[in-house]
Amino acid sequence: MKKIIATFISVVLLIGAVGCHSADPDGGLISRIRNGSSDESEVISLADPSELENATSVYELTDLMTTNYDKEKYSECDDDEDLLFYFDILGYKEYITVEHNGEKYLLFMYRFDSYTSIGQFINGIEKKPVGDTLNINIDVETKESKTQGCFPNMTFFRMIIKLEKDFPTIVVSGSEYTEYNGGKIYIGGKCGMADKDLNITVPLIYDEIYDYCYYGDRDTTDLPTLYRVYVKDQGNGLLDEDLNLIISPKYYNIHVVDKDTFIAMTLKSGDEQNNHIFLMDKNENIIKTIDGFVDDDSSGAMYCHEGHLKYSINKPDMSIDCIGVIDEDLNVIIEPKYVNVFQTDGGYKVTDIDGKEALFDMEGNQITDFN
Repeated sequence: MKKIIATFISVVLLIGAVGCHSADPDGGLISRIRNGSSDESEVISLADPSELENATSVYELTDLMTTNYDKEKYSECDDDEDLLFYFDILGYKEYITVEHNGEKYLLFMYRFDSYTSIGQFINGIEKKPVGDTLNINIDVETKESKTQGCFPNMTFFRMIIKLEKDFPTIVVSGSEYTEYNGGKIYIGGKCGMADKDLNITVPLIYDEIYDYCYYGDRDTTDLPTLYRVYVKDQGNGLLDEDLNLIISPKYYNIHVVDKDTFIAMTLKSGDEQNNHIFLMDKNENIIKTIDGFVDDDSSGAMYCHEGHLKYSINKPDMSIDCIGVIDEDLNVIIEPKYVNVFQTDGGYKVTDIDGKEALFDMEGNQITDFN
């Protein structure tokens, strides 16, 4: 299974950590956004954690899949109740074909976007087969409603359309849809992954799963495809490309040094002096440990050269977080005693507590006076 971010809306969720740092419990790109309903808290309360964890197929959990029951529906199936759970797994511009009571149906979630109106219901559809392509035009009844922000109004419709035969290509209102091929699933308040046949490939034990993103200009040719998993009040871990757990979900701000080596930290909320940064192998054997808070990859790419990471240590006597730079072997390049560190063409510009600046080279040698 490859990358899982192909979907409704890219959303970044930020959860504050200690001070103004960024730990990554909820940071990342969400692959399938779930459309929360007023009944979601009730659905979550009904979920048995052991039932979720031990399920091997989505079909075992369909009674919990009611997130999209409040969405408007257009159906050409008189008895469609057993088909409605599919709308909880379908991403934006995805479809799935199913057989039901001897008939074949096409299911997809249609999104109507407008800056001036919202969709109320589907007046009807037009099916126009052209060779191996089925073109579907949708007539939406609308009501005037101006958007209140930068994004258009979005109205979602569950579509169940009867098929006379299979079509390799589905085009809806001019946009080509792709066949469902597995991905993230949200059921009963937990997140896992399923394949195209709805076999559960990652158990429903996580609060989120993200693609692991490599930041900066580094060559990722030999770096693995990874997925980051998150458990609330516990931490983050990593799955490999085959969806095996290689780093337990108890760390934050995980960095990939190479395919066998990782940097991560433990986070002690409210007590930053007890934060620790670890260099470990893929079996979680600790190679080296230092104290401090290491920023996430995106911040490291902004402030530091490739192969270096910004990190900090809280010093209560100075009432600030003192910033420095380490390399990927956790060797200290610039001691953590400055207010700011920014990369320059040949090294770093460092700012001290008095607001004075000096230049350091790539090895951490100070090459100008503070002034």
